[in-house]
Amino acid sequence: MTSGDEALRRVKGGRWTMGRVWGIQHPGAPAATVARWYAQRAQYPPGLRFPEAACTIGRVHYYDQESVEAFWAA
Repeated sequence: MTSGDEALRRVKGGRWTMGRVWGIQHPGAPAATVARWYAQRAQYPPGLRFPEAACTIGRVHYYDQESVEAFWAA
């Protein structure tokens, strides 16, 4: 893992978590789209909503990577 990756992804509780920047870069989604997914998550059924933050380090929210990838697949 490079030092740049460490700012984007971290292991928390034995699971990979990813920051919003990784969530933008990986699928190529615009930042506004990722922000909207999170802001409007309550409007969607549980299996189709963007996951809740798994942890916050400083001011950065990290999300369970497997949950985010399942969201993209849905």
